[in-house]
Amino acid sequence: MFGFGGKQKQGLNFTTDLHCHILPGIDDGSPSMDDSLAMAEHMARAGIEEIYATPHIKSDIFPNDYNIISGVAADFSDRLTRHNIGIKINFAAEYFIDMFFIEKLEAGERLLTLKDNYILVESSMRREPMFLYDVLFRLQSKGYKPVMAHPERYIYYGKDPGPFRKMKKSGCLLQLNLFSLSGYYGKEAKAIAEMLLKNGLVDLVGSDAHRIDHAQKMSDGAVAKNISKFAPENDRMFSTRK
Repeated sequence: MFGFGGKQKQGLNFTTDLHCHILPGIDDGSPSMDDSLAMAEHMARAGIEEIYATPHIKSDIFPNDYNIISGVAADFSDRLTRHNIGIKINFAAEYFIDMFFIEKLEAGERLLTLKDNYILVESSMRREPMFLYDVLFRLQSKGYKPVMAHPERYIYYGKDPGPFRKMKKSGCLLQLNLFSLSGYYGKEAKAIAEMLLKNGLVDLVGSDAHRIDHAQKMSDGAVAKNISKFAPENDRMFSTRK
């Protein structure tokens, strides 16, 4: 069923994907193990060698935790080995900034992080939470290093670089979605993505892949070309491969 042949790199300028919803059946990403394996094969063909699986943790919508995510990740990693798909799987989470998250943080609950205690967070797509900067401060006071997922999708900020500079001055790295530059998320998100790159505000790139067709797009030469003028810090900061 699986086996596309040898890995065929298509020009992506990073090999570590730090934002991906590839684990099966636990959020709005891959619905099944077969889909997850197919996604991994497509991503391997695009040159990805290591993935941080980052399922959503969001109130009662996606009530994932360490035990759920680690168990699914271990099973998926074993399946990758059995199918000879050469991608290393790590696991973390994408946390939605809301009161549910603040309660977890203040209770000292074990939070799932990327390498070196970096933590992937996302904000509302509709409006900026009033307590955003308080949360960023609280995270850092507890030893976490925040990474803001897909800032270009927070279109309420518009093309003003000011709010994004404020995030960075508050100690937050910014992670661009790979497909934003192609207009996948709309014209406004594309324009903000271009502004962020022009102003040197982007640190990292993630696929944010949820489905097989997202993984397939990673082998598209146009996608690689869109990101080719920017050198993301993915591999230097987050690769765990020796």
